[in-house]
Amino acid sequence: MPYTHLNKIENLRYALEYDYCFTVDRDGRGGGVAVMWRKVVNCSITNYSLNHIDIEVDDLQRGKWRLTGFYGYPEGSRRRDSWNFLRQLSNASQLPWCIIGDFNDILSSDEKQGRSQRPQWLINGFREAVSDSGLVDIHWKGYPFTWFKSLGTERAVEEKLDRAMANDIWCNMFQYATVECLTTTASDHYPLLLECDPKPIQHRHLKQFKFENAWFAEPEFDTFVKQHWETYGNTTITRKLDDCASDLTSWSGHKWSIGTGHNISLWDQNWLSDGTSIKKPDNIDSQLNNLTVADLLHHNAKEWDSGLIRGLLNDDIADKILHTPLLESVQNDKITWQHEKNGLYTVKSAYRFCISTIPGRDQHRVEGKWHLIWQTQMPPKIKNFMWRICRNCLPTRARLHDRGVTCPINCVLCDAGDEDSNHLFFSCQNSINCWQQMGLWSSIMQHRNLTISVKENVFNIMLQLNEDSRAVFACVMWSIWKQRNDVIWRNERVHRTVVCERANSLLTGWRNAREVRDRYNNQQHSPQRFEWTRPDAGTWKCNVDASFSRSRNKVGIGVCIRDDQGQFVLAKTEWYSPILDVDTGEALGLLSALKWVKDLHLNSVVFELDSKRVVDKFNNNMIDESVEASKWGCSQFSKSGPISS
Repeated sequence: MPYTHLNKIENLRYALEYDYCFTVDRDGRGGGVAVMWRKVVNCSITNYSLNHIDIEVDDLQRGKWRLTGFYGYPEGSRRRDSWNFLRQLSNASQLPWCIIGDFNDILSSDEKQGRSQRPQWLINGFREAVSDSGLVDIHWKGYPFTWFKSLGTERAVEEKLDRAMANDIWCNMFQYATVECLTTTASDHYPLLLECDPKPIQHRHLKQFKFENAWFAEPEFDTFVKQHWETYGNTTITRKLDDCASDLTSWSGHKWSIGTGHNISLWDQNWLSDGTSIKKPDNIDSQLNNLTVADLLHHNAKEWDSGLIRGLLNDDIADKILHTPLLESVQNDKITWQHEKNGLYTVKSAYRFCISTIPGRDQHRVEGKWHLIWQTQMPPKIKNFMWRICRNCLPTRARLHDRGVTCPINCVLCDAGDEDSNHLFFSCQNSINCWQQMGLWSSIMQHRNLTISVKENVFNIMLQLNEDSRAVFACVMWSIWKQRNDVIWRNERVHRTVVCERANSLLTGWRNAREVRDRYNNQQHSPQRFEWTRPDAGTWKCNVDASFSRSRNKVGIGVCIRDDQGQFVLAKTEWYSPILDVDTGEALGLLSALKWVKDLHLNSVVFELDSKRVVDKFNNNMIDESVEASKWGCSQFSKSGPISS
């Protein structure tokens, strides 16, 4: 961490909740270097200077390795000193070595954007130093530049001055390491995040289980619990209760994914393709009472027995069943959350489901011009803060007093009135001073009315402001609230100038970060012309595509294999019924291609299809319900080749 001062680093360590820190302070305004770590990491400082800190990390799983925080000399006249210092550090230890920091150099002309190009001899000099030191770049993610100056002007310039590099031993130790550039505007340098052993994205854990009394009203509840309890085996009662809680959480918005069908009752369970169930008739024959989905399948194949189904049920229900897909790759019956494509429960999807289905839901809605908050371009935390104000959730002293909390009721900032939201933001002299300094007081004064709710005041004022002024208005309200909390909890009072500058800084920083992100996304997704390309020598290319015919209720699969010269080798087509959603159909085509390639005993095959969602999930090992058909192929991935879109 370059550019630090000893009198600030301790406060930063405390704020970031690190246990230890080591700082090399510098004279004057040049900054310094520092390192912070938590006690769970076993490391020691082995060497340091004004421009580096050497750390030896004792990894219990991989053994010892070396990490260096580096700050290259910023003076142009000392470039060679910086390169020679890098060479010197490379010879200081034989341990696996990673070095990260601000090198004040670039490795190629592509690492600079704007103004004049850096002289080639400087680029070559740094390249030679990196090569002599046995270092290579660690895999980079995110924005390509790490330093900027004069953004938004004609003199704007961006460079990749910061990086992380490692020697071969360290790269072999951490084969999947990445370094990510995180966009922020607190400095003219973006921070780097080095992940030595990145973990795959994990799905959110479900919240603590809560039993819902409303489940007793569901006709299938008793049957569901009894059937699942019998499958838990001879485990402890605690384990059975945990399993039952997990199953009930899924069941509350569940849909069955059909494997064998033996565990799914034909009646009153959600297993049809649209997530609905078949209601059991009141006068049902006792022989049909315990039918399962498996009873509707052919005994020798995972296919619907259409004759049996149409003879047993009416045409509408029979059509629903025959339009429910059966996938060979789904081996076991399992419950999925039907309101998300990946089958996993989320609070957002449950909320949307409740809002769209609960009778009398309108009574829970609060009228108001909420779009003025949600559609204004400002930080999400400010939108949430404004929502809390308008829903009267802000814990002002008057609000706390109304809730039975014993506390003073006078305004913290002016001591001249009861502290409710209307007074704090629109009547307190301290706040009025802030509004005047921001040039918003005239609009607020004309449209505020202290006899109506704070929600109405906020909407009335925002309605008169333009887009930019609404964002400023909201950020100043947030800054006033922070000023009030600082007085209560830290006994600190700040001038209105600080309040206004804090609001402006928050909004400007957020806008700059969005600008950087959008510019990067535009570079990544600029329109390109895509053409079919030949695979590498000795490699086959397999193109896969799916088509969907609603009139025939079928999915068509096309697969074509070419050699490294682009010459046609083999092709095949298949039809599947019933029709599937697009993601599942594309994934089914990939599964078919993988099986075919395996049967043909082809090695070094590159697969190509046009569904980016399926490709991304396959390559990231994040297969979900919508691409369930690809699961079989995952085990063949290393034997075949990469998959691209």
